[in-house]
Amino acid sequence: MPEAAPKHDAGAIAPPPRVVGLVAESARAYAERRGALAIDFDAPRGGTLTVRAWLESVAAIEGCDQRESRALCDTILPQLGQPLASTPPVNALPPGPRVALALAEGAIATWAQRLPLVVVPAPPLPWPARNELRRLALELFAGVEVVLHAREAWELAPLVGPQALVDETGTPLHRREGRAIMARVYGAGAPYAAWLAALAALGVLVEGGPVAHLLRAPEGVGVREVLAAAYDVELDVLEIRELLDAP
Repeated sequence: MPEAAPKHDAGAIAPPPRVVGLVAESARAYAERRGALAIDFDAPRGGTLTVRAWLESVAAIEGCDQRESRALCDTILPQLGQPLASTPPVNALPPGPRVALALAEGAIATWAQRLPLVVVPAPPLPWPARNELRRLALELFAGVEVVLHAREAWELAPLVGPQALVDETGTPLHRREGRAIMARVYGAGAPYAAWLAALAALGVLVEGGPVAHLLRAPEGVGVREVLAAAYDVELDVLEIRELLDAP
């Protein structure tokens, strides 16, 4: 059993954890290479145990005594929000809370094993619920290095600094990919299709959509050209910036 964690000082401000954005098809190889805990969203979870009883059992399996198990649940459950905080039976949970339960299990394992690094694979939820779960992960793993995984970089842009986006080998994307532009637009139908066609004519590769996009632009194409293409087809631009610029 590891030493008890120091008591939390309510008046202290914890330093923000280091957050890395992993852009890859899968997070498994990255986690294995670094010996990191990877959250298992697909593990079987069910039965008539309440959420609290389930998490206390997880804590006991991780080597926590009864007092520590209860204290961990007292800390974690309020962060999970409803319906998890009211501790319904695990088999009654809908998909979103069930995925959040996996994060809670990982938070317990991280505390019990004093783990320095946690990898959070892309949550098996539709967009934009995936980023809500990623935000919850950053709360639950405060003080631990957290790697948030996505298959496309634009998903992670609101949560991860551009210099912290890496591929599965750990290579920073800004070194590998060259110039990248974040663009958020509002529109549909013919104007949107015309904008995409104009970008293709400029040699720009587009990821994401229909609102948030990551644009891979060749030499000589920048924010001005992307804006001009949107203006020409009367497409509203909500935000546009170089990926490596500060938000």
